[in-house]
Amino acid sequence: MDRLTYRIAVRLVPGGTGSAEAHALAVGAVVLVSGPRQAFPFVPKGPLLFVAGGIGITPILPMVHWSAVHGHDYRLVYTGRSRAAMPFLDELPISARVRVRTDEAGLPTSHELLADAPEGASLYVCGPTPLLEALRHAWSGPVHFERFAPPPIQDGDPFELRLGRGGPVVPVAANESALTALRRVNPDVAYSCRQGFCGTCEVRVVPGAVDHRGYLPSTEDGMLICVARAAGARVVLDM
Repeated sequence: MDRLTYRIAVRLVPGGTGSAEAHALAVGAVVLVSGPRQAFPFVPKGPLLFVAGGIGITPILPMVHWSAVHGHDYRLVYTGRSRAAMPFLDELPISARVRVRTDEAGLPTSHELLADAPEGASLYVCGPTPLLEALRHAWSGPVHFERFAPPPIQDGDPFELRLGRGGPVVPVAANESALTALRRVNPDVAYSCRQGFCGTCEVRVVPGAVDHRGYLPSTEDGMLICVARAAGARVVLDM
């Protein structure tokens, strides 16, 4: 295993600035990266069912390779719009444990995708949000997943952000994140994952400005503005 190299896969999305920047990189370009953060841990205990949707094969593939090399009991279902749109097909193990399915025969059902599961298996899935949500609701066993994008905000409470003790007040609607609201007034605010685990978007909260029990997740002194909310309160940010 090569521990000195990162390999990532970025699908070019029309109108997506991040993917466009990645595809504009040339051989020899220097890219500043941070240390790895694990949001999709692999715990190879018991039988495993892997389901990958499109570019979601990227984190699944090394798990499959590990399972194949170590003789672990696994199955892989890899689905996508067409074989031409499915990366890394030539790197899949040649095995009856691997099933490739395209949408040309119609969209797959949860029952079909889960049909290959060994008894007592843990499910590992990565792909578009509809795929994740359908399988999570249909699967009764252990499930591990990674999203392409943050989940939608549902049943949130509106609150307010004050930028500094005497700064402007930014309203945050019930169906949006503090990050989204802040970007309307400060497009350069730092963020990365939008899912609350990388810490890039953490902003210091002015002490005494809000009860820290009023929002989660948070750190001792800061607020993760991509996911944290303040229930009916006003939070004063040090910015």
